[in-house]
Amino acid sequence: MFKKFVSTAAILLFAGSVFAASSVAENRSAARGHLASTRSDEGFMPAIGIGFGHLDQSGNSDAKGDGINAQLIGSYYFGNSAWIGDAGLGFQKQYFRGTDTQPTVGLLTLDGRYDFGNRFSAGPVADIIFGNGGDFGSANRYLTLLGVIGLKEFTLANDQMIRAGLKYDTQLGQSNQTNNYFGVVVQWGIGANNSYVKSASAY
Repeated sequence: MFKKFVSTAAILLFAGSVFAASSVAENRSAARGHLASTRSDEGFMPAIGIGFGHLDQSGNSDAKGDGINAQLIGSYYFGNSAWIGDAGLGFQKQYFRGTDTQPTVGLLTLDGRYDFGNRFSAGPVADIIFGNGGDFGSANRYLTLLGVIGLKEFTLANDQMIRAGLKYDTQLGQSNQTNNYFGVVVQWGIGANNSYVKSASAY
């Protein structure tokens, strides 16, 4: 049920992003003569993130289950660009069904998001699980997954920002094993009233 919910929500979120990107592109083209989303300043914003998700495995390990993670995140808004880069470091607790295995592992997340306008951004994401890759069917102590992430930003008072969205990624470079992760992401950032954050998608 959770997997079906996340998959449906992902389709709706990314369909909405395509519509929003199309509308924003038309408006920019008419008003500015170009399509790229840009901000005049650049800078860094720290954030705290939590995530919930479902992991499907098959191959060396067929365990399936849900997990929760928490990370400290640094976001960089590139000046004169539509791109935002994120790097997060934290941990993930996985609860596999039908087994006593409940590993806690390190989690490094790297992503690059393109700002489509209206504070919606999406792009490629890499999750690196380290410290106990064996419980995830890996022959190594680490596991790399690649996919896509989409986030919607909401600015609040007192220099704060909430970002919420969806993530999907799949395992890379492990023979006889597949891992597919479907997740929900929520992040709380400080410094949203800095000019490089305020100018992002502010039309």
